Amino acid sequence: ENTNLFVRFQFLNILSGNKTSMKGIGTGRVIESDENTNLFVYFADHGGTGMLCFPNDNLMADDLENTLSQMRRKKKYDKFIFYVEACESGSMFDNILPEHTDIFVMTAAARDESSWGWYCDDGTCLGDEFSVRWMEHMDSEKTGTLETFFHQYQHVRTAVTKSHVQVYGDFSLGPEELTPNKKHPTYSETVPGDVVSVSSREAALHYLRHKISKSNDVAEKQKLQNKLDEIVKARKLGDQLFDEFVMAATANSPKVRSLISEEKLGLRKDIFPCYKKLLHRFRTFCFGHENEYFLQHFYKFANICLLSTDVDNLLREMPAICKSHRAAIKVTVV
Repeated sequence: ENTNLFVRFQFLNILSGNKTSMKGIGTGRVIESDENTNLFVYFADHGGTGMLCFPNDNLMADDLENTLSQMRRKKKYDKFIFYVEACESGSMFDNILPEHTDIFVMTAAARDESSWGWYCDDGTCLGDEFSVRWMEHMDSEKTGTLETFFHQYQHVRTAVTKSHVQVYGDFSLGPEELTPNKKHPTYSETVPGDVVSVSSREAALHYLRHKISKSNDVAEKQKLQNKLDEIVKARKLGDQLFDEFVMAATANSPKVRSLISEEKLGLRKDIFPCYKKLLHRFRTFCFGHENEYFLQHFYKFANICLLSTDVDNLLREMPAICKSHRAAIKVTVV
């Protein structure tokens, strides 16, 4: 099985019904839709500023918006409902997705915040709060219930406590009704008060800490503690790495350093060529996709492009900056 099957182009080809491009890849199946088709897409994975993550690949906001626009021009749907569970998922659409596109998007988090793991009692999070909330709510609906998308959004927005659920796109679809529930409720929507929740950015460390606390083997406990300590150390070195990137990009404009480092500015579609260039340079000379921790730092690259600081200087210096940090960081940074 090809573990790299669902990279960004294949996802977009499946979504847009491009059978030619998918020939010989997996099942080759795509969404075969037309102007009478109502689409529902639910995406759940890691995310960062202006990106959704696949194994060894990222889907950028501009590429997704271009595909959605193309689908609309080619009349590939009547109405399109898109739910997205990922950190900073709002940044995929905020100021990117036009209104009046017959696309209604609900995201787990705003453009500048993490989503949260849910039911993490045993170290492994069994779900994410946003997804748990909307699914359990739908499971609890009475037979024959007619609920609008706006009503569901209002319920989920109130129920989700750790992030700010957002909606984007064509709000005229908000009053549209979901298909009536034809089944008996399968779940009583009573969430226990002692649910363990963890920022998705901290899920890997939460898992390790849980294993350490539960282990009765001294040697195993020490081994796990050493691994945890190495990751925490690597994270601190990673923080320093991005501090150096910001320094290199602001050699001639030091006044904006704190803004670049501390604020997650709203994106514009026109900055993505610059943003992608920096990301590609980072992936080439620094660290690969398996180092998920760096996702929370990529907004600094976007800010550098938004503020038109010295991008060329950063591109020149990045290989040398990365070389020293690659030598110091010995573990995968999660």
